[in-house]
Amino acid sequence: MKQPMAGDVRFITLNADETFGAALRGILLQFEGVKIVAEVDEPALLGQAVKQFPVDVVFANLDPNPEATLRIIGEVVASQPGAVVFAASESTDGKLILQAMRLGVREFFPQPIDVKTLGEAIDKVASQRDDAQRFGRLITITGTSGGVGATMLATNLAVELAEMAKGPVTIVDLDYRF
Repeated sequence: MKQPMAGDVRFITLNADETFGAALRGILLQFEGVKIVAEVDEPALLGQAVKQFPVDVVFANLDPNPEATLRIIGEVVASQPGAVVFAASESTDGKLILQAMRLGVREFFPQPIDVKTLGEAIDKVASQRDDAQRFGRLITITGTSGGVGATMLATNLAVELAEMAKGPVTIVDLDYRF
C-alpha cells in the first residue's frame, strides 16, 4: 500500500552501495507521488544528473565512501542553492552527521531507514515547494522601441502559459502611450 503525501516529489538517488540500491528504491516508491528521475552510482556523476534532470530532492547514500560523497554533495548544494539533500549512512557518528548538515544536507537517516520519518521529510519538502509555487512568477517583456511587437509577444506568452499552468495567468501592459 502506498503511503499518501502532498504532491509529486522528484528524486535523484546517489548510491554506490549495490546492496542498498534496491532497498532505497523500494522505500522511496512506497510513497505516492514520489518519482525517481535518475539513479546515480558514481558520486562524480551527481552534478551532471542534477543539471540534466528536474529534481526536488537528492537522496545520497554516504556509504561506502562518505568523504567523497560529502565533497560532491557540497559542490551540488553550492551550484544548486535550492537543492534539498537527504543523506543516509550506516554510521551514526556525530562528526559525520554534523559535517553533512554543514554542507547542506537537510535530513540525515541512519540505516535502516525509518519509513515514517522519511515520509514526514518528503511531505515537508512537498509542502514547502507548493508554498513557494503559490507566489507565482513575474516575466517581463520589454521592447527596445515602439512597434517591435512586445505587446504581441507578451500576449502570446500569456496565452501559452494559461494553457500550460494550473493556476491563473495575468498580463499587464504598462505601455500607456497607446
